[in-house]
Amino acid sequence: MATTRFESYIRHKCCALVHENWTVFECAKQFAVDYKNMCAYIAGRKPMPLKLCFEILDYLGCNIVVFRSK
Repeated sequence: MATTRFESYIRHKCCALVHENWTVFECAKQFAVDYKNMCAYIAGRKPMPLKLCFEILDYLGCNIVVFRSK
């Protein structure tokens, strides 16, 4: 399944927010994710699940606005 630019952008922003707010270990513990998987998500070896991305954004109080053009 191909990833869209929007998905890649959300994942990239989540990784940046993780680096700004926690260590990878703290983030894995906070969101009950295996540490090795979280390392792979942050390093870009595995795509971070969007559900986890939105949990991180919600936890940090971020707002997401999507504009669609016709």
